[in-house]
Amino acid sequence: MELVGRRFMIDVVAAAPAWFHTTVRRALEDELPFLLPGVFRTRFHLYERWSQEECVTRMDRIAAKGSHGVVLMAPDVQEAVAAVDRLQAVGIPVITLASDLPVSRRLAYVGIDNRSGVTAAYLLS
Repeated sequence: MELVGRRFMIDVVAAAPAWFHTTVRRALEDELPFLLPGVFRTRFHLYERWSQEECVTRMDRIAAKGSHGVVLMAPDVQEAVAAVDRLQAVGIPVITLASDLPVSRRLAYVGIDNRSGVTAAYLLS
């Protein structure tokens, strides 16, 4: 008997080099099947280059279509922050990856904390 749990749709939205897309996609596809009993499907929206408007439009489409969560790599600009806040407002949690939007209502950030590095460098100098 196979154990089947709740189904989740996750969106991955990123503007990054192809090698980064491949790495993130492979990591998610390798790990998500082990998060039992849940069943995770992933929609990938991966671009090497895009405008801020395209990024915001993609997030707004996800908000309209629905999702259980968004993993996002986007530039730290006001338009992206506002789009993240709109996703949160409709109950879609956002986790930023590799590039943070610290003033947004994102749920969490996964990546290097560059601000800590600046503080450490200042203290060492």
